[in-house]
Amino acid sequence: EAAVLFNSLGFVAVLGALDTLKVKSALSRANQILDRVLQLDPIRMGNRGPRRYSFGALSPTHHLVHLPEWSQLLDVDAVNAVLHDIYPDGFFAVGGGGDLVLEDTSTYQSLHLDIGGPSIHEMKEPPGIAVNFLLEDLECTDGPTRVVAGTHRLPGAAR
Repeated sequence: EAAVLFNSLGFVAVLGALDTLKVKSALSRANQILDRVLQLDPIRMGNRGPRRYSFGALSPTHHLVHLPEWSQLLDVDAVNAVLHDIYPDGFFAVGGGGDLVLEDTSTYQSLHLDIGGPSIHEMKEPPGIAVNFLLEDLECTDGPTRVVAGTHRLPGAAR
């Protein structure tokens, strides 16, 4: 069912994928990193636009999977089940950064994969999937991630 939804809508939301311990652990480390970043960026210029930060860009490795709180996110049963539905022949993880947007941010970045090559909109199979974890409760007024069903396909693209 997840593969059908993903191929049709371009996304799948998996509620409750992380247990409370993993959420608290990842959020605690994210807040530690954020505290340090905000000390270095008192005017909140961001590294992805005003008040926006890429966790991956904060590390020379361009990801944070060397941290236990991040590496635990690479093996989540509920996410793995969905990925196995979408990629029955197997898959592998690449990277592990994440994004953080401070309150009162007026700019955003569309969801995307940092990959090159031919247009991913024209491929029959998705070459990759971004997995995002929400670590805090968000309301519509907080400006959470905006996902628009079907925008992963351009008109006339292969299906």
